[in-house]
Amino acid sequence: MKIAPHIDRFGDIRKMLVDYFQYVLLKKDDPLKKAFLKASREKYGDPLVIDSEDGFHEFTDNFVYSYRFPDNLTVIDRFLAETPDLNEREKAIVLGWKDPVVGLFQVKSTLADGFVAENLINEVDYTIKPTTIPQRFEELARPGAFFRAKIIPVNDKEYIFSGTQGFLNTSEKEILKRVARLQMKHPQFAFRDNEEKIKEGFELQKNDRELFIEYFGSDEILTEGKKLPALAAEFMNYRLSKIEKPLPEGYKPPEMSFPEGLLKSKDVGIVFDELSGQHYLINYGIILNVFQSPDQLKIQRYKRDILAYLEDQTISPHVLRKLFFRFPQNAEFIIREILSRPEFSLEKDFDSLMDEFKPSFKGKRIYPYILPMSPKFVKAMKPELDPKKENEQKVGRNAPCPCGSGRKYKRCCGK
Repeated sequence: MKIAPHIDRFGDIRKMLVDYFQYVLLKKDDPLKKAFLKASREKYGDPLVIDSEDGFHEFTDNFVYSYRFPDNLTVIDRFLAETPDLNEREKAIVLGWKDPVVGLFQVKSTLADGFVAENLINEVDYTIKPTTIPQRFEELARPGAFFRAKIIPVNDKEYIFSGTQGFLNTSEKEILKRVARLQMKHPQFAFRDNEEKIKEGFELQKNDRELFIEYFGSDEILTEGKKLPALAAEFMNYRLSKIEKPLPEGYKPPEMSFPEGLLKSKDVGIVFDELSGQHYLINYGIILNVFQSPDQLKIQRYKRDILAYLEDQTISPHVLRKLFFRFPQNAEFIIREILSRPEFSLEKDFDSLMDEFKPSFKGKRIYPYILPMSPKFVKAMKPELDPKKENEQKVGRNAPCPCGSGRKYKRCCGK
């Protein structure tokens, strides 16, 4: 492999970024230094015991991308503002480094100066051009090889590595199982850069919302937290009854788990927004009642609950948009009262209100709440999705039951 000049240049810029963090910011910014030391101690203990130099480099690299200053700027923002050696095109590209692509990759083909690899998490191919070519890396970067890495763009089509990389000496099935778990835990990573999957996910979400309305009679319902498991099971059975393809014999749908605080609440709303999907909201009945018929006494009584909906970063702005524009005049009256903003206009000021109270959503793309999984991942996960079958094959009759009951398998799930 050989290194192209523009790749070499961006390799130098990445090194400039790391040096800026280590030798400039950590020396002059005390809050940043304290945050880095705190994160380091949480990771490596106090006193610090760094067992792997590569691991610490990766930890530092991740911190550089994730840290936010009080003004919500990033290390990259500060770097660009204080580094005059970059032209405007280079600065625009480096801004794209604020959101690196993290993945488990499989090499598809080699190039003279890099290779094409599929990020299995989002099933998208990336052209990767290493900025250094260690001999061991060149030996392992062959079609079919698996590796973990973080990559950042140098233009619309090419990427370089950031942090450390590692080739994985694991079976393909185990890799696919690991990827499937990551997809289910972090669906936003599975949707990234994959417009086809996003389109498919929204189509599934649309169908699911239609079934929700068909079953419950509305796109939102009020209930008690303790009733959620039964409602979820009933709706799952209704969804399954609408599937034309026959289900496997003995198939049982997975049970939904809910946070303890949600289960204990006597006032829970389930809201199925067309764009942002399904939401479970505590005290939604109270909020809905205030917006339906507000008066000053009611607004003052429930002011803290309304502010909680504004400030809670887990409640999507799309939920509030749906609520506010359903009762536009009442929403304006409520916001004017609780925020002392007599000129507040829903049409003119709603977006800026959301930017102010929900900064974590600003500029973020909305993805479907349903993740379409490719057949290869479903196949890899089959033993986990059908634990009874796996238990029958691998668990001895007199062994402890894997469900954790404490009884022998033959007396419990193997009965």
